[in-house]
Formats: sequence, C-alpha cells, structure tokens
Amino acid sequence: MPRFGSEKQQASSVLEIANCCRLPKKAFSSSAGSGSSSANRPRILITGAMADAEALSVCQTFQILVQRNMQVQAAVVRSLEEMENALPFASYVVVLFSRGMLRDPNFALILLSANSLSGSASERKPELVTVSADAGFEFPGPEFYRELELQGLGLSDGTGSGPLGAEAGPELAQAYRSLLSVLALPLTPLGSIGLLEKQVSEICRRFRRYHDSATGLAMDQAADHTGHTGHGGSQSIAPPRSAKPSQGCAKQQEQQEDSGKEDAATRATKVRRVTATL
Repeated sequence: MPRFGSEKQQASSVLEIANCCRLPKKAFSSSAGSGSSSANRPRILITGAMADAEALSVCQTFQILVQRNMQVQAAVVRSLEEMENALPFASYVVVLFSRGMLRDPNFALILLSANSLSGSASERKPELVTVSADAGFEFPGPEFYRELELQGLGLSDGTGSGPLGAEAGPELAQAYRSLLSVLALPLTPLGSIGLLEKQVSEICRRFRRYHDSATGLAMDQAADHTGHTGHGGSQSIAPPRSAKPSQGCAKQQEQQEDSGKEDAATRATKVRRVTATL
C-alpha cells in the first residue's frame, strides 16, 4: 500500500487485494474513481501534517466521514499547489492538529497560502475550522512565537529571504496565532466507528453553510459563476451607427414626422385666429 501515494493509487491497491481475496468489489467501484485528487471544486479542504503517514491517514478518514455526513465534496490538500488550485472554490479549510505539525514546512506553506486569500479583498473567504486529532499535539508558548518571528522555520538561503526564513517569520507567527485561536473540536482516530461518526457530526455543525446542502451548493455555484464572469451581468450591445433602419422603423419615423407637421400646422392656425381677434 503506497501510504503517501495518490488516492487513485491507494484505491488500486485495495482493489488488487480484493481481487486476490475474491471479495465483492461493488463497494469499491463507486469510490475508486472519486476523491480529492479528481475533485474539480471541493468545498471543504482538509489539511495537516501531510509529511506524517498517520496524520495523512487520519485526514483521509475524516474526509470520507465528512462527505458521508454532509453530502458535500471534500478534499485532502497535500501541497501548496493543491491548495492554490482548490482554495478559490472552497468555503471551509479544516486543519487537523497533530504532533510536529507546526514544524512542518509543507504545512506552513499551505497555511500561508490559505491566509493570503482569507486576508484579501476577495468576496469569497473560506472559514477556518480546527480539529484536535492527536493527544500528543502541544500548543506552543511565547518562546516559540518569538523564535518564529526572528528566524522563521530556519529554512532560508542564508540571507533570511527564503520562503520560510526570517523574512517570513512575522507573517508565519501571525498565521499560527490565528490558527490556534480557533477552538478545536476533538477527534479520536483510534476510537470506534460510532464514536468517530458522533464526533464528525459535531464538527460538521461548524459547516453552517451546508446545513441545507442543496441551498449551500446552489450558493457555491452562483459564487463560481460570479467569480468567472466578473459581476455576472450581461452587457447590451448597441447597433452600429451605420446600420440602416428596418422597414418598420422607417414607417414609424415617417408617421412621427407627419404628426409633427400636423401639429405645427394646427399651432399656426390657432395663432392666426388669436391674432385676428386682437
């Protein structure tokens, strides 16, 4: 099983095992071609410490349970490129806390990308939802933030100007503060399926936009259309000035001219009558 492989690769491995064991494959056929890798516009993005196999597995399990509960497309975001491609169409970004996550350079880049849109003037700003999925995750103290502001994550080109070096330290520290200020709901990955479903149901209450999934998805489609067509309005095109008027328009114009002549003659007659009486 390729633990860090794509969902398509993992689904192929599962199907291969099912074939070897001669198990019915109907349960896998509907999900083999779906998932975050093939989702064009997922509305709920899930991320965390993607360099850790256990954290990645928890994110994938959480994705399946959320989709089943909400009937809304979700995706596990593993890289900066995936976040940049999916973020313009997303309504929520879910971060699953796990040990070592705050020191993960890949997660730091993903978080900075998410904050860049959330802090912009864009009308569509995804809401941040946090989940405590690892009892070993420790909230950092003031020393961590001071170190982060001065040195970043220490990944630079020697001048401090790298993407996660000293130059990016203040921005990254602010992003972490904003992330950890959101109340994280619990998730027990090693719990029973009943406990997991109950916890996921509580977390899904945070997705207020999709309490009525049909209405929420309709709003998403409208927002997608507006984002692609500017203000979503159509512009009327005026006919060229050199265009010849149609026959109906010509007749109407002649009638207006005739009525104008009649009105002028009537006014002249009235003026003569008034003058004669004087």
